[in-house]
Formats: sequence, C-alpha cells, structure tokens
Amino acid sequence: MDWKFAYAIGFHPWEDTDQEFFQSLASLLEREEQGRAPSFGRALDIGTGSAIWGIELAKRGWEVTGADLVEKALDRARERVEASSGAADCP
Repeated sequence: MDWKFAYAIGFHPWEDTDQEFFQSLASLLEREEQGRAPSFGRALDIGTGSAIWGIELAKRGWEVTGADLVEKALDRARERVEASSGAADCP
C-alpha cells in the first residue's frame, strides 16, 4: 500500500478503532499495569499513523514515542495529541 497516497486522498480506515482489538489490548495492558503506578514504562508505536493507540497508551500512563514515515499522518497525530492533552510534546 502507498501510505502517502492513502493519507493524501483521505483514505485511512485503519484509524477506526476496532473494539475487539481494543478490548484485547486493554486486557494485556491491565495485566502489565496491575499493582504498579504510572509511569508503566516506554512504548514505541512504530507506524503510528494518527496516534490513536499511542494516545490511548499515554492516557493510561505509558511514555509513548510514535514514529511514521508519512508526514500527513504525523500531522494528524500531532493534532490528535494536542486535542487530547492540550499540550503536545511532538517534534
């Protein structure tokens, strides 16, 4: 898939949150977080896209770094981070 082209034309269905996947991820994270206080550790979100999952991890108390090769995706990620936290720490 040409990710740059997909973002350029506004085609990014992978940004739709899949509730089944989210529940599986939440269960895994709960197991890792149990009995511990934030920060739970570092997470590297490779191919972050618009940072949907990275933002969810950060909300839970993880230190997240997102990386992507598509500048438009990173622009969307920065916007989402700013909207979710009010203060983005995105280079």
